[in-house]
Amino acid sequence: MPEELVKFLTGDQLHVELAPNEYEIEYIDFFPLIDTIEMKIGRQKLLRLSAAIDNYSHLYLVWNPKKKGQIGCYDLEHQAYAHLCSYTEFMAQPDVYLIRFLEGEL
Repeated sequence: MPEELVKFLTGDQLHVELAPNEYEIEYIDFFPLIDTIEMKIGRQKLLRLSAAIDNYSHLYLVWNPKKKGQIGCYDLEHQAYAHLCSYTEFMAQPDVYLIRFLEGEL
């Protein structure tokens, strides 16, 4: 896991406010590192990072260890997964990446 992601998840700022958007996603709450959840989707092992995504309880932000630091998004309702970007890229524009995922662009 990238060092900057570890620092974030061991810090005390796990609530991220998003810019206003048409999907009305106002925030993402992340788990502390020790509370992250291992998931298995098919043969893929992922680590669930998000505790809650506002208005979208079926979406999970995950870390994929095989993709060298890539953040991904898993849609439990539609059983769809996509790689989003690096942690740094995601945190710079989380709303943009979530909307691109929701619109099927990733």
